Amino acid sequence: MVRRKYALPLVIALLLGGCASQDKSQSLASIAGAFNFSGQPLTASMLACLASQERLSGAQRRQQMAASTSANPASAEQRFSQACLLGHAQASDAELAQAAQRLKVLLADPDFAEPEQQQLIAIYQRKLELMQALRNQVRETRAYRQKIEELKGLEEALEPASPSLGTTTPENGL
Repeated sequence: MVRRKYALPLVIALLLGGCASQDKSQSLASIAGAFNFSGQPLTASMLACLASQERLSGAQRRQQMAASTSANPASAEQRFSQACLLGHAQASDAELAQAAQRLKVLLADPDFAEPEQQQLIAIYQRKLELMQALRNQVRETRAYRQKIEELKGLEEALEPASPSLGTTTPENGL
């Protein structure tokens, strides 16, 4: 039981560390597979989805999304996969909002009642929130930079054409 308590945070740390690593020879999916979640196939599936999501092309994401939405009713694994596919790094703001909403619903879903699953969903929700906050900060920074450039332009336009115009000297009579 102690192993399970520390396995999920360790796997998540490895996954996040793997995202920052420059060496892509060891896939994130193999890292996630190194831990035994045989008693929790849904948790293993969730980790595999998160580990593989950023490697998919846009076409692959759309294809997987179409496949997961065509199943009616969608399984727990498919519902998490849909949120995972919507929450990728190149997702639009609307897609991130959809992913966050789906994750919120999954938190209350009895299929995701295991503590590891709840933690994983909560961590992924936090990642989406941070992605959105970063995007907002980037937009705000760009807007400030644009305003600074506009102010620089105004300042240059208002500067006197000649340095002698603004000063009083006997030569110019001011």
